[in-house]
Amino acid sequence: MKVIYSQLLQLIPGLKASPKEVGEAMTFAGFMMDAFEEIKYQDKKDYLLSFEIRQNRADCFSVFGIAREVAAYYGLKAVLLQKKIDDEQKLSVLPVKVEVENNEVKRIIALRMSDIKNRQSPQWLRDFLEIYGLNGKNALVDISNYIMILTGYPSHLLDSDKVDGNLRWTNVKEDEKITTLDGSIIDLTQKNELVIRDNKKILALAGIVGSQVAAIDVGTTNVIAEMAVYNGAIIRRDARSTKIVTEASNRLEKDLDPESAGIAMGLMINMIKDICGGRLASRIFEYYPMRKVCQAIKFDATMPSFYAGVEIPLSFSLDILKRLQFTVRKTDKNDIYSVICPPHRTDIFYPQDLYEEVIRVFGYDKIPVDKVPLLEITADITPKRIIASRKIREILNSCGFDEILSLPLVERGESKRANYLAWEAIETENSINENYPELRLTLLNGLLRQTRDYLKKNIEIVDLFEIGKVFGKSDGEFREFESLGIFVCRGEKALCLLKANIEKVMRMLGCTDIIYRPSRMIPELANPYNCKMIEVGGKNCGIIYKLRPKAVVAKNAYFAEINIDELLTVINTTANPVVELASKLVPLDVNVELDVDDNPGEYIQSIKNRVGGDKIWSMQIVDSFAAGNKIKYTIRISYLGLIDPEAKKIHSELFVGNVF
Repeated sequence: MKVIYSQLLQLIPGLKASPKEVGEAMTFAGFMMDAFEEIKYQDKKDYLLSFEIRQNRADCFSVFGIAREVAAYYGLKAVLLQKKIDDEQKLSVLPVKVEVENNEVKRIIALRMSDIKNRQSPQWLRDFLEIYGLNGKNALVDISNYIMILTGYPSHLLDSDKVDGNLRWTNVKEDEKITTLDGSIIDLTQKNELVIRDNKKILALAGIVGSQVAAIDVGTTNVIAEMAVYNGAIIRRDARSTKIVTEASNRLEKDLDPESAGIAMGLMINMIKDICGGRLASRIFEYYPMRKVCQAIKFDATMPSFYAGVEIPLSFSLDILKRLQFTVRKTDKNDIYSVICPPHRTDIFYPQDLYEEVIRVFGYDKIPVDKVPLLEITADITPKRIIASRKIREILNSCGFDEILSLPLVERGESKRANYLAWEAIETENSINENYPELRLTLLNGLLRQTRDYLKKNIEIVDLFEIGKVFGKSDGEFREFESLGIFVCRGEKALCLLKANIEKVMRMLGCTDIIYRPSRMIPELANPYNCKMIEVGGKNCGIIYKLRPKAVVAKNAYFAEINIDELLTVINTTANPVVELASKLVPLDVNVELDVDDNPGEYIQSIKNRVGGDKIWSMQIVDSFAAGNKIKYTIRISYLGLIDPEAKKIHSELFVGNVF
């Protein structure tokens, strides 16, 4: 937004800061000065300041808005012009007839003027518009553009002698065209654009551009003046669909305050009278279905200091809000105030917005860069299942597994063949696809579909996993949990690889007590002689099995599914508390090779039984890898209450030839 320095001096009596100082002050207050230029205006040296305005500050896309900010920063009062439309109530002529058929229109003000003598604009007005990149047309058009830049409110002047009947705000319902003021032809092809029309033709693309059919020219003597405020999203939509962006649409697509439109209209009508003469020819028509009510916001006066990390005096905080035209009232609670926003501040909703107002005017440059603000550490509220799922992804990706994502909806009865839980399938109501009405009971279905696609493309080695929700019904209640599904299809080594990676995931999550037990419930797709439950810390956390060849069209395909939610309960309950050790620990490692069907958890327990629990602090599998039909484990045993020679003697007797 550009503003002329001399105009700021007119609007802010007592402003002593130089143009450069004003620009730097506004930059520190949140409006970065992106251009500074010495110019000649009205035969005098002047300065043009340009500020980068945030999109939520609709009020500052105007000279008035910038003036309010500068005045507040320096503790001065901005004298903004306000003029009423005189003698309007004395007229007997009815208001302009307007129909509104779209609820996205927030407010419309319209009236007629007659006996106007349109002419060339005064030189000062043409010079002013030239600074903003607008070419002077005639006095009426130039006045409309001047008021838009001054107040931020676009208006539309129509030659009333070219208007046939009432004005209607309505949406395009059939293919139509309009010719804009610059001669461009715009197709409106049932995109539902909001337009202004009379009984026969379109007069304007609402809030964006007018058409030629009722354009103002030098011979215009009678006009209809209208000013409207819209839901900004509608103007933005129409501007994008028609590929037309104007100064008017750039302002009306933002959240403009409808309340202040009346001030802008009064200024424009009086300016037309001053320059072009004329008289009011009708009463004012006003459409304002939902008058804006500014809600009170609770303001804790201690919080600006808390957020900034520096002390901001209470008196300064309250003074800043008042200078920004907020209404501040004390409540019966200490340091708590009730604050009502001025109508033009459509960007303020929450107490944090008020804290930001205080801090930005206080000055971001006053916040020290060498001190950490005294803020409370925010608690990590991330669910543990999300943290665990993220860790599992990292582990399996590093092991060469590919992750897939599949839909939770499956064909009727598809999940039942792979179900290993005492659950019934849940059938959805009003399913988005009638061919997939059930929620999945297992992750196997999606992994199988992906594997079949790989095998059709002659990809024989398949290492896949998926993490997602599974659903079911048990004892009349709906249930769900976060699940991990791992699928391996790679010849004779498939089972070894799958078990090794399952155990690696478990260990890195903090679980070492892993036992495989015969499954009580065998899925239809599983080989009944190679189906085990995965037990961790005494809890059933999943299943691992070999698939029947017909299920996947491959001989050696294995699948494992782990209940992540259940696994987390084990991790939470088995975490070792901090204890004081009276003697040192002697950690020793050993390499052990077990058959793929051997249970490492049972093997570890047998070692503990042989040595005695009082001599072993912990036993952990720290590494494992598949080797043919066997799995090699590295086990770390920490001996307690023994000196080094004693621990090494017991260790060597337990693992002859494996100690290192």
